[in-house]
Amino acid sequence: MTVPFGTLVPGTNALAARTALPPVVGAAVVLFAVLVLVWVVVAAATVRSALSDVADEIGPPRRTVRA
Repeated sequence: MTVPFGTLVPGTNALAARTALPPVVGAAVVLFAVLVLVWVVVAAATVRSALSDVADEIGPPRRTVRA
């Protein structure tokens, strides 16, 4: 979802810059804010995952219970 959305936002911004129509400018601002929010969520998940992987390597080995 982020790749098509990531191309929609600059296109909407370019259209808003050319036309200066209030609805288009408003849509561009909202879409940009949503894109930034998506970036923050993805960055937080990436950091959380990286820290979890580091903690797994540092922590004690996990034991596998066999039935």
